[in-house]
Amino acid sequence: MSGEHPVRLRYVRAKVTNSCVIACLAMVTGESFARVRRGLLEFWQDEGQFQGIGDNVFDEYLGQRGFAMQYIRHEYKPRFQLRAPWPPAPWAPIHVCDVFDQGLHAVVMRADGRIMDPSDRKRRALAEYHRVFGVCGVWKVGDERPYPPEPKRRG
Repeated sequence: MSGEHPVRLRYVRAKVTNSCVIACLAMVTGESFARVRRGLLEFWQDEGQFQGIGDNVFDEYLGQRGFAMQYIRHEYKPRFQLRAPWPPAPWAPIHVCDVFDQGLHAVVMRADGRIMDPSDRKRRALAEYHRVFGVCGVWKVGDERPYPPEPKRRG
């Protein structure tokens, strides 16, 4: 595993329904839940409740802040063969994992394999979930550039 994650991970709780990805993005970037939510407002749907954040939005949000991602999914396309062994051992400084328990959910996995679940602080391992669909390794590779750019302040 190369490189250290520049931010000491702090636990962030999912504060509204369907906001696990917002909380995961906050843990990865070191931003507050409120700041990430504001940054994703253009994707807000259904009268104030997120209906999930897709990979494209996730990638854009992290990419604009100097992060690179590598995905490994359980179903290997094009024939949808299952990868074995599964789930993979940690390979990046930080990971965001798509899991299923009582619904689709996202959790952060540290380089040591410990889980930070934004909805359940007691869970510590991927084995505690019914299924793991995919794992995204995340690295900080560039300068943080907030998007949209913050307005310049006049002095």
